[in-house]
Amino acid sequence: MRRKKDSELIYETALGFFSRYGYKKTTLEDIATGLNMSNSNIYSYADSKRSLYYDCIEYAVERWQTKVFDSINNNLEAANDPVKRLRLSFKVAADHLLEDEALCNLIRKDSAIFPLSPTIDPTEKYNNVFIDYICDILKDGIAKGVFQNLNPQETAIIIFNIYKSLVIESYIRQGKEDMQNYFQTTLDLLQYGIIKR
Repeated sequence: MRRKKDSELIYETALGFFSRYGYKKTTLEDIATGLNMSNSNIYSYADSKRSLYYDCIEYAVERWQTKVFDSINNNLEAANDPVKRLRLSFKVAADHLLEDEALCNLIRKDSAIFPLSPTIDPTEKYNNVFIDYICDILKDGIAKGVFQNLNPQETAIIIFNIYKSLVIESYIRQGKEDMQNYFQTTLDLLQYGIIKR
């Protein structure tokens, strides 16, 4: 338990440095000093700066994902309604990015964290979990007659890639102020389409 708490403290501190100064300018010595820890002691938690950096990314992305899943588990109405579940999931994901300045700055400073065309994707396992999560929502919606009978796996991948594009567009290119509006418009497009009925 203590090791887990120590790891979380190290990740939080390291995230602060990496998000403020970037990977190249941050040193393990900076992080150790920020923790009031000896340089040699930090190596009992991380083999290298690179491994600590990727551990921090995983920590931040997992926290982001957990917040989304917890929001659904704590909202019975959304949990039983595929449309509300999908919309709430994306709203909570967008809101979390507005609140998590460290992750937001990391994404802005290092586009490889959330790449559009990945060759190496440090968050691939979390992305796959979220794609499966979207797929489950789609399957539930199809079974309940709420969604069209589209291939749920392919559709989940498309929706996730739209989501990823929005994160990149909003945080790297435009600035996070536009993110909620982009997400809302995208969800409206997904739900209602562009054809006037």
